[in-house]
Amino acid sequence: MDDQGEGRIDEAERQRVEAEFLARVQEEMRLVTVDDYLTHLLPVLSSMAFQRLGLTPESAAERDLAQSRLAIDAFGALAEILAPLHPEQEAHLYRSTLHQMRIAYLAAGEGKTAEGPEGETEKTGETMTPGEPESSGEPETDVETDAGSETPEEA
Repeated sequence: MDDQGEGRIDEAERQRVEAEFLARVQEEMRLVTVDDYLTHLLPVLSSMAFQRLGLTPESAAERDLAQSRLAIDAFGALAEILAPLHPEQEAHLYRSTLHQMRIAYLAAGEGKTAEGPEGETEKTGETMTPGEPESSGEPETDVETDAGSETPEEA
C-alpha cells in the first residue's frame, strides 16, 4: 500500500508542478507582444534553414531542402510583415539575411543529387521569390534604382 500512496503523492505533485508551469507560461504570453514573438522567430527560422541546407559536415545528415525552403519562405513572409514595424537598420538586416539564405539555398540546390523530380527545381525557384524584387535575380538596390530611374525617363 505504501507504493500506491507514494504514487498518488507523486501524481499530485506532478499535476501541481504542471499547473504552476502552465500558469507561468500563460502569464508570459500576456506580457509578450506579437511583434516581439514574431521577431524572436526570425533567427530560429534562419538557423533552421541553414541547418537543413546541410552545407557543413556537421549538418550534412540533416539536409532537407524542402524544409530549408519552407523556413526561408516563412522568414521572408515574417520579415516583410515586420519590416515596417522596425527601424530601417533591422529591416535591412532581415532583407540581407533573406538574400544570404536564398543564395545558400540555390548553391545547395546546384549540388543536390536527385532528391526530387526535375519539376521540383523549377517550382523551388518560383517559391523562393514570390513577389520579391529578387525574383529577377537582381539585387533589391538595383530594383529600387530602376524604379527611381523610370520616372525621369518617362518625363
